[in-house]
Amino acid sequence: SKSDQCFDILPSMAQEHIQVARRNEMGIIAKEFDGSAYNQLSQEMTRLIENNALSVCNILQDNYLNFNFFAVSAIGCDCTKNENGVFVPSMKPEPRRIEEPILWLFKQFGFIRSNTRVLRPYPIKQPDKEVWKPGFLGIGGKYVRVEGELARYEEEKVRETVIREGGR
Repeated sequence: SKSDQCFDILPSMAQEHIQVARRNEMGIIAKEFDGSAYNQLSQEMTRLIENNALSVCNILQDNYLNFNFFAVSAIGCDCTKNENGVFVPSMKPEPRRIEEPILWLFKQFGFIRSNTRVLRPYPIKQPDKEVWKPGFLGIGGKYVRVEGELARYEEEKVRETVIREGGR
């Protein structure tokens, strides 16, 4: 929050209003998350947080499978004290990028799509997996360990480890 006060450390796109992903042939706004624009900002936000609050990154990685970073500003301008001592916006409020976290959540829950795959702040190491490899001509076989891959995008499902019972 308060990204309007971080103009010297955030990329300029953090100060812009969220862009509409695209319009269809009839000029109607597509119901999708603008992942291509968001990925650029997310990478910058991740670097900024890593450089200034690495412990936050570690806590998030240790405790949450699915998270991302956003730059929002609820009023988009400075506040000053009025004659009653109450802080009020110094000009007409212009909220910035406040829709983006909500649209991201809509995407997460499957209500809308994204125009491209959305990067995770940190790739998730999928667990190693054991898969059944049939023997020659289908006779016999054995379990083989397959090393887990990195899930770099939110759309890549993190697979579950196969647990063998009874040594099989």
